[in-house]
Amino acid sequence: MRIVPLLVFTMLLLAKPALNAADTNRTYVIPDLRAWNEVKAGLPVAELEKLLGQPIRKPGPHGDYKPGYVYPWTYGYVAKESAMFPQDLAFVVSIEMGKVRFKEDPFGGVAISKDGSPTVPKLMSPPDASVFAHYPRFVDFRWYASSGDYPMRYEIEIGVQYRSGEWSQDRGSREVSIPYYAYSHSGLNRGRWRVRAVNSKGRSQWSDYFYFEFKI
Repeated sequence: MRIVPLLVFTMLLLAKPALNAADTNRTYVIPDLRAWNEVKAGLPVAELEKLLGQPIRKPGPHGDYKPGYVYPWTYGYVAKESAMFPQDLAFVVSIEMGKVRFKEDPFGGVAISKDGSPTVPKLMSPPDASVFAHYPRFVDFRWYASSGDYPMRYEIEIGVQYRSGEWSQDRGSREVSIPYYAYSHSGLNRGRWRVRAVNSKGRSQWSDYFYFEFKI
C-alpha cells in the first residue's frame, strides 16, 4: 500500500482545466517499428542510419567520439513534454564511441506489434493499490504507449466498489489520444481502472486493473 503525497497533486491541479480537452491537438512521430526492432546494442552508427535514417534530434560530438560520452539520438515520440509528462515519450538511441549503447521506447518493455494491431497498454501510475490522502480527489492516470499502427487512441474504464463488494459499471465513455487521463473521484469508495488501445486494425485486450482508494 502506497501513500501518495499531497504536493504532487496540488501542483498538477493547477494545470487541470485544459488537460483532457487539449489532447486531440497532440502530434506524434513514429519510426519504422520493424526497423526499430532491429536496432541492437553494438550496432555501428552507419548501420543504424541505414535502418532508421537521420534522427529528428541529434546531439553529437564536434569531431571524434570521446570515451565516456553518450549521445541520445531521438527518432520519434508519441507525446511531447507537457504538464502531463515531464519529458517526451520518445524513441531514443544512445550512442557511445560510434555505436549503439542502448535504446529506449515509450512502450514500457512490451514487445512491438508485428502486424500493426495495438498491443495491450502497460499501466504506469499511480501504482497498483495506491492510497491517497488529499482533497480534492484528483487522480492522474498514466500508462505506457501501445505499439501498432498510428494514430492510436485509448479507452479508459474506471469503476468504484460498493459496500456490497460489487463493482459499478464504467460511468460513460472515456477516450484520449495520449496515454494520460485526469480523473476526479467522488466519495471514499475503492476505485479501479484499466485501459485498452484502439487503432485502424481494431482494439487490444484490456490491461490488468490497478486499484486505488482515498482516505479523505
